[in-house]
Amino acid sequence: MKKIDKNLPIGVFDSGFGGLCVLKELTEFFPSESFIYFGDNQNAPYGNKSKKELKRLSINALNHLKAKGVKAVVIACNTLSTNLYKYIKEKARVPVIKTLPPKSKDKRDCLICTVNTANSKYVKRHFKGIVLSSESLAKNIEENVFSLDGIDLSYLTSQIPLTTKRIILGCTHYHYLLDRIKKLTNLLVIDGYCGVKFTLYKKLKKHKLFSLQKNGNVTFVGESSQLNSKVYYSVLCKKDESGQEF
Repeated sequence: MKKIDKNLPIGVFDSGFGGLCVLKELTEFFPSESFIYFGDNQNAPYGNKSKKELKRLSINALNHLKAKGVKAVVIACNTLSTNLYKYIKEKARVPVIKTLPPKSKDKRDCLICTVNTANSKYVKRHFKGIVLSSESLAKNIEENVFSLDGIDLSYLTSQIPLTTKRIILGCTHYHYLLDRIKKLTNLLVIDGYCGVKFTLYKKLKKHKLFSLQKNGNVTFVGESSQLNSKVYYSVLCKKDESGQEF
């Protein structure tokens, strides 16, 4: 790996709004780092697409980030992380961090994820509890991000066994419904991306890539950059784009 400028931003990408949750987590944990976010909203979601199509879309995302110059790449998508990590790592030519639901041997755990994540070798090998996949939930969130209360979750929550101890969200899009799922099930619900910040920390430390800046910033790129910026600040950060809280 060639020498990388430590003051370059960190690239983050996903099929759409889901990865914005990961971005928010990272900006809070790494205030001195700058980030570039690419959301492929036109092709969202990725959870039901073929591996061939996902490879093409991954290259497109990497090209957007490489054009701006990045020192590392965070795959803020469980579908890509569980199915194409090695492929993306090879093409990126910089350190790559994947987003994976935590491993669990507890059969009382329930993982909710996309079809591609559910069918991945990672989940089949490392998750021993109940796995519920949805073909439409990520798409519904993508299309209704400003009116999430209208999304029907009964078809999903009705499948959760009474013996369930906790629910793990194995799709970054599902974060937007975390509180609703918690209220509907009265169970502990956790995001599957919470370990990403620690993995990124280890990568930056290993390659001596911590930024020397005092304050980082966030940039959005791609055709949906303005929309992703709006969702990031208004829905997730509860601020306007100037940083003022509502």
